[in-house]
Amino acid sequence: AAAARLRANGRTKGLGRRPGLALLDSAMRHDTLGRHSYLAVDPFGTFRVRGGQAFWNGAPVPGAPLDALRAVLAPYRSEPDPDLPPFQGGAIGTIAYDFGASLERVAPPARRAGLTDDLAFGLYGSVVAFDHRAGTCLLIATGFPETDPGARARKAASDLDALEAALSGPEPAPGAAPVAALAWRSNFTADAYARAVERVRDYIRAGDIYQANISQRFEAALPPGFDAFAFYRRLRARNPAPFAAYLEVD
Repeated sequence: AAAARLRANGRTKGLGRRPGLALLDSAMRHDTLGRHSYLAVDPFGTFRVRGGQAFWNGAPVPGAPLDALRAVLAPYRSEPDPDLPPFQGGAIGTIAYDFGASLERVAPPARRAGLTDDLAFGLYGSVVAFDHRAGTCLLIATGFPETDPGARARKAASDLDALEAALSGPEPAPGAAPVAALAWRSNFTADAYARAVERVRDYIRAGDIYQANISQRFEAALPPGFDAFAFYRRLRARNPAPFAAYLEVD
Protein backbone atom coordinates (compact mmCIF):
# COMPACT_ATOMS: atom_id res chain seq x y z
CA ALA A 1 0.00 0.00 0.00
CA ALA A 2 1.08 3.57 -0.58
CA ALA A 3 1.70 6.22 2.07
CA ALA A 4 0.11 9.62 1.56
CA ARG A 5 0.28 13.13 3.00
CA LEU A 6 -2.14 15.98 2.38
CA ARG A 7 -0.50 19.22 1.31
CA ALA A 8 -1.97 22.63 2.03
CA ASN A 9 -1.38 24.02 -1.45
CA GLY A 10 -0.60 22.81 -4.94
CA ARG A 11 2.59 24.81 -5.50
CA THR A 12 4.87 22.62 -7.62
CA LYS A 13 7.39 24.90 -9.34
CA GLY A 14 10.08 23.62 -6.94
CA LEU A 15 10.03 20.34 -8.88
CA GLY A 16 10.43 21.97 -12.28
CA ARG A 17 14.20 21.37 -12.48
CA ARG A 18 14.26 17.78 -11.19
CA PRO A 19 15.32 14.96 -13.55
CA GLY A 20 12.74 12.82 -15.28
CA LEU A 21 9.90 15.29 -14.80
CA ALA A 22 6.56 13.79 -15.88
CA LEU A 23 3.25 15.64 -15.74
CA LEU A 24 -0.06 13.96 -16.59
CA ASP A 25 -2.07 17.11 -16.85
CA SER A 26 -5.82 17.74 -16.74
CA ALA A 27 -5.48 21.44 -17.45
CA MET A 28 -9.13 21.75 -18.53
CA ARG A 29 -11.12 21.00 -15.38
CA HIS A 30 -13.90 18.43 -15.72
CA ASP A 31 -15.47 16.23 -13.03
CA THR A 32 -14.99 13.02 -15.00
CA LEU A 33 -12.67 13.81 -17.93
CA GLY A 34 -10.25 16.05 -16.09
CA ARG A 35 -10.52 15.43 -12.36
CA HIS A 36 -6.92 14.45 -11.56
CA SER A 37 -3.44 15.57 -12.53
CA TYR A 38 -0.19 13.86 -11.53
CA LEU A 39 3.38 15.11 -11.30
CA ALA A 40 6.39 12.86 -10.72
CA VAL A 41 10.16 13.31 -10.74
CA ASP A 42 13.31 11.25 -10.13
CA PRO A 43 12.34 7.83 -11.54
CA PHE A 44 14.11 4.95 -9.81
CA GLY A 45 14.42 3.11 -13.11
CA THR A 46 14.06 3.58 -16.85
CA PHE A 47 12.87 1.01 -19.39
CA ARG A 48 13.57 1.59 -23.07
CA VAL A 49 13.19 -0.38 -26.29
CA ARG A 50 15.02 0.46 -29.49
CA GLY A 51 15.33 -1.76 -32.53
CA GLY A 52 13.59 -4.62 -30.72
CA GLN A 53 16.10 -4.65 -27.83
CA ALA A 54 14.90 -3.81 -24.32
CA PHE A 55 17.06 -2.00 -21.74
CA TRP A 56 16.53 -1.60 -18.00
CA ASN A 57 18.62 1.23 -16.54
CA GLY A 58 20.84 0.96 -19.61
CA ALA A 59 21.48 -2.80 -19.33
CA PRO A 60 20.07 -5.15 -22.01
CA VAL A 61 17.07 -7.27 -20.98
CA PRO A 62 16.47 -10.57 -22.83
CA GLY A 63 13.16 -11.47 -24.44
CA ALA A 64 10.50 -9.77 -26.48
CA PRO A 65 9.94 -6.12 -25.48
CA LEU A 66 6.58 -6.55 -23.73
CA ASP A 67 7.74 -9.73 -21.97
CA ALA A 68 10.81 -7.82 -20.78
CA LEU A 69 8.60 -4.99 -19.53
CA ARG A 70 6.41 -7.42 -17.57
CA ALA A 71 9.50 -8.96 -16.00
CA VAL A 72 10.89 -5.57 -15.02
CA LEU A 73 7.58 -4.43 -13.48
CA ALA A 74 6.86 -7.68 -11.61
CA PRO A 75 8.75 -6.83 -8.36
CA TYR A 76 7.00 -3.45 -8.09
CA ARG A 77 3.35 -4.44 -8.12
CA SER A 78 1.06 -3.49 -5.24
CA GLU A 79 -2.63 -3.18 -4.51
CA PRO A 80 -3.84 0.41 -4.97
CA ASP A 81 -5.40 2.22 -2.02
CA PRO A 82 -9.06 2.86 -2.96
CA ASP A 83 -9.09 6.02 -0.83
CA LEU A 84 -6.37 7.68 -2.91
CA PRO A 85 -6.38 9.00 -6.49
CA PRO A 86 -6.18 6.17 -9.06
CA PHE A 87 -2.52 6.65 -10.02
CA GLN A 88 -0.32 6.17 -6.96
CA GLY A 89 3.08 5.78 -8.62
CA GLY A 90 4.28 3.47 -11.35
CA ALA A 91 5.29 3.64 -15.00
CA ILE A 92 4.89 6.80 -17.07
CA GLY A 93 6.16 6.98 -20.62
CA THR A 94 5.57 6.76 -24.33
CA ILE A 95 5.01 4.11 -27.00
CA ALA A 96 6.03 4.98 -30.55
CA TYR A 97 3.37 4.62 -33.22
CA ASP A 98 5.75 2.44 -35.26
CA PHE A 99 5.89 -0.09 -32.41
CA GLY A 100 2.49 -1.36 -33.58
CA ALA A 101 4.22 -2.99 -36.55
CA SER A 102 5.88 -5.43 -34.14
CA LEU A 103 2.51 -6.48 -32.67
CA GLU A 104 0.42 -6.91 -35.81
CA ARG A 105 1.00 -8.42 -39.23
CA VAL A 106 1.33 -5.14 -41.06
CA ALA A 107 4.02 -3.76 -43.31
CA PRO A 108 6.72 -1.94 -41.34
CA PRO A 109 7.20 1.78 -42.01
CA ALA A 110 9.31 2.47 -45.08
CA ARG A 111 11.49 4.86 -43.12
CA ARG A 112 12.09 5.41 -39.44
CA ALA A 113 12.74 8.90 -38.11
CA GLY A 114 14.91 7.52 -35.31
CA LEU A 115 14.13 10.39 -32.95
CA THR A 116 12.47 8.36 -30.21
CA ASP A 117 12.62 4.94 -28.60
CA ASP A 118 10.01 2.32 -29.44
CA LEU A 119 9.08 2.32 -25.75
CA ALA A 120 10.36 4.69 -23.07
CA PHE A 121 9.11 4.48 -19.49
CA GLY A 122 10.25 5.89 -16.18
CA LEU A 123 9.26 4.04 -13.01
CA TYR A 124 8.28 6.43 -10.24
CA GLY A 125 8.05 5.51 -6.58
CA SER A 126 6.28 8.72 -5.58
CA VAL A 127 3.87 11.18 -7.15
CA VAL A 128 2.12 14.46 -6.43
CA ALA A 129 -1.60 13.96 -7.11
CA PHE A 130 -4.07 16.79 -7.62
CA ASP A 131 -7.81 16.29 -7.21
CA HIS A 132 -9.28 19.28 -9.03
CA ARG A 133 -12.83 18.52 -7.92
CA ALA A 134 -11.93 18.31 -4.23
CA GLY A 135 -9.29 21.03 -4.48
CA THR A 136 -6.66 18.88 -2.76
CA CYS A 137 -3.01 18.04 -3.34
CA LEU A 138 -1.71 14.71 -2.07
CA LEU A 139 1.87 13.49 -1.84
CA ILE A 140 1.91 9.72 -2.42
CA ALA A 141 4.86 7.35 -2.02
CA THR A 142 5.02 3.59 -2.57
CA GLY A 143 8.48 2.99 -1.13
CA PHE A 144 9.69 1.31 -4.31
CA PRO A 145 12.25 0.21 -5.43
CA GLU A 146 12.52 -1.32 -1.94
CA THR A 147 10.57 -4.58 -1.79
CA ASP A 148 11.11 -5.67 1.84
CA PRO A 149 8.00 -4.44 3.73
CA GLY A 150 9.94 -2.68 6.49
CA ALA A 151 12.46 -1.08 4.16
CA ARG A 152 9.68 -0.09 1.80
CA ALA A 153 7.72 1.67 4.57
CA ARG A 154 10.82 3.61 5.62
CA LYS A 155 11.57 4.55 2.02
CA ALA A 156 8.00 5.77 1.53
CA ALA A 157 8.25 8.02 4.59
CA SER A 158 11.62 9.32 3.41
CA ASP A 159 10.27 10.01 -0.07
CA LEU A 160 7.33 11.96 1.36
CA ASP A 161 9.74 14.10 3.38
CA ALA A 162 11.89 14.69 0.29
CA LEU A 163 8.88 15.72 -1.80
CA GLU A 164 7.68 18.06 0.94
CA ALA A 165 11.11 19.66 1.22
CA ALA A 166 11.39 20.13 -2.55
CA LEU A 167 7.95 21.70 -2.77
CA SER A 168 8.60 23.98 0.22
CA GLY A 169 12.00 25.18 -1.00
CA PRO A 170 12.70 28.27 -3.07
CA GLU A 171 11.37 28.33 -6.58
CA PRO A 172 13.97 28.05 -9.35
CA ALA A 173 14.99 31.14 -11.24
CA PRO A 174 12.74 32.01 -14.19
CA GLY A 175 13.68 30.41 -17.47
CA ALA A 176 14.88 32.19 -20.56
CA ALA A 177 12.72 34.86 -22.14
CA PRO A 178 10.23 33.74 -24.80
CA VAL A 179 11.85 33.02 -28.15
CA ALA A 180 10.90 35.61 -30.76
CA ALA A 181 11.55 33.51 -33.86
CA LEU A 182 12.95 30.11 -34.78
CA ALA A 183 14.20 28.68 -38.07
CA TRP A 184 11.71 25.87 -38.67
CA ARG A 185 12.28 23.03 -41.11
CA SER A 186 10.01 20.22 -42.27
CA ASN A 187 10.61 16.65 -43.39
CA PHE A 188 8.45 17.50 -46.46
CA THR A 189 8.84 20.06 -49.21
CA ALA A 190 5.60 21.68 -50.35
CA ASP A 191 5.74 19.80 -53.67
CA ALA A 192 6.46 16.45 -52.00
CA TYR A 193 3.56 16.94 -49.61
CA ALA A 194 1.20 17.76 -52.49
CA ARG A 195 2.32 14.60 -54.31
CA ALA A 196 1.71 12.52 -51.19
CA VAL A 197 -1.82 13.90 -50.88
CA GLU A 198 -2.54 13.10 -54.53
CA ARG A 199 -1.24 9.57 -54.06
CA VAL A 200 -3.62 9.08 -51.13
CA ARG A 201 -6.48 10.28 -53.32
CA ASP A 202 -5.50 7.70 -55.94
CA TYR A 203 -5.58 4.94 -53.31
CA ILE A 204 -9.02 6.08 -52.14
CA ARG A 205 -10.39 6.19 -55.69
CA ALA A 206 -9.04 2.67 -56.27
CA GLY A 207 -10.79 1.42 -53.14
CA ASP A 208 -7.55 0.39 -51.43
CA ILE A 209 -8.06 2.68 -48.42
CA TYR A 210 -10.73 5.04 -47.16
CA GLN A 211 -8.55 7.45 -45.19
CA ALA A 212 -4.93 8.27 -44.40
CA ASN A 213 -3.02 10.54 -42.06
CA ILE A 214 -0.05 12.20 -43.74
CA SER A 215 1.93 13.56 -40.84
CA GLN A 216 4.52 16.28 -41.21
CA ARG A 217 7.30 16.87 -38.70
CA PHE A 218 8.53 20.37 -37.96
CA GLU A 219 11.85 20.91 -36.19
CA ALA A 220 13.83 23.87 -34.90
CA ALA A 221 17.03 24.22 -32.88
CA LEU A 222 16.28 25.58 -29.42
CA PRO A 223 18.42 28.41 -28.07
CA PRO A 224 20.70 27.89 -25.03
CA GLY A 225 18.85 28.10 -21.73
CA PHE A 226 15.45 27.36 -23.24
CA ASP A 227 13.05 26.45 -20.40
CA ALA A 228 10.87 23.71 -21.86
CA PHE A 229 8.67 23.32 -18.77
CA ALA A 230 8.01 27.08 -18.57
CA PHE A 231 7.10 26.96 -22.26
CA TYR A 232 4.66 24.11 -21.56
CA ARG A 233 3.04 26.09 -18.74
CA ARG A 234 2.45 29.00 -21.10
CA LEU A 235 0.99 26.62 -23.69
CA ARG A 236 -1.43 24.98 -21.22
CA ALA A 237 -2.62 28.41 -20.07
CA ARG A 238 -3.49 29.35 -23.65
CA ASN A 239 -4.90 25.97 -24.73
CA PRO A 240 -5.98 23.80 -21.77
CA ALA A 241 -6.97 20.18 -22.44
CA PRO A 242 -8.39 17.39 -20.26
CA PHE A 243 -5.70 14.91 -21.36
CA ALA A 244 -2.30 16.55 -21.75
CA ALA A 245 1.20 15.51 -20.77
CA TYR A 246 4.71 16.88 -20.39
CA LEU A 247 7.49 14.28 -20.31
CA GLU A 248 11.20 14.94 -20.12
CA VAL A 249 13.03 12.20 -22.02
CA ASP A 250 16.65 11.89 -23.11
